[in-house]
Amino acid sequence: MKSLVIVNPKAANGKAGRTWPQWRKRLEQTLGDFDVAFTESAGHGEILTRDGLLSGYGHIHAMGGDGTATEVASGFLQNGKPIRPDALFSVWPAGTGCDFHRGLLLSESFKNRGPDHITPLDIGRLTYLDNDRKPVEKYFLNIASCGISGFVDQLMVTKWKKMGRMSFLLNTVEGLARYKNRRVHIKTDRGDLGEHVVRVVAVANGKYFGGGMKIAPDAQVDDGKFQLVVLGDVSVVDAILHAPQLYSGQHTSHPKYLSHNITWAEITSDEEVLLDLDGEALGVLPLRVQIIPAAIRLKTFPA
Repeated sequence: MKSLVIVNPKAANGKAGRTWPQWRKRLEQTLGDFDVAFTESAGHGEILTRDGLLSGYGHIHAMGGDGTATEVASGFLQNGKPIRPDALFSVWPAGTGCDFHRGLLLSESFKNRGPDHITPLDIGRLTYLDNDRKPVEKYFLNIASCGISGFVDQLMVTKWKKMGRMSFLLNTVEGLARYKNRRVHIKTDRGDLGEHVVRVVAVANGKYFGGGMKIAPDAQVDDGKFQLVVLGDVSVVDAILHAPQLYSGQHTSHPKYLSHNITWAEITSDEEVLLDLDGEALGVLPLRVQIIPAAIRLKTFPA
């Protein structure tokens, strides 16, 4: 198969672009011949992927962070179906957080299969309102969430931008201090879960978000389900005291933690609730999310 590597040179505050010569040598040793395309703006990775698949590339690689991986994966699909069912997708983590790749390496199903294998990968499909209150549809690889995560995304745009992975932690701490919990209504295929005052709601295909927080310990990217995680009306002090448990995945014992395995969810609110998609600020509720099982074929390589 012809390979196309799509590189986000701005990932990790430009580090991906600066280190591309070293990355090229590594990829040449692993992949052999390949072509390369550099993203120039938000959403460009999806366009490059779709164009690449239609022009004959059978293996598309995403090099960057979680946002880049989601853009490239999105380019495999059109109207919820794969453009080329035989095509392969791979991820080379070169971003700030790289939470999707972290979860992939620690997923039991992938560890048991070993490296250098191909497996079907679930994709999330969502609709929401952008900042102009216009309806938008997107796909995602890892986690869609609302609440403090969307607020932290806004902080990430302007604060601690050049601190690498530490920027997630610093902005999360500030977010914990400033964010006010919101009331949302949640419906799923498991039934109407009613209203909840929440700090965050995550619809998780992968395990991690926010630069290493293990928000959804039971999520698997190939089981045909999301893990819905609700962190309820947690106080600022409680949230700060339990932050280490969120990174280790031990927050599941908290009395205000709720989780379900689902295939779709609708989240609404009478308040403005900000959204997050794989580390990127999106817009606001309402949000509808559904799983597309085994949407694309993921190929991993030895570490």
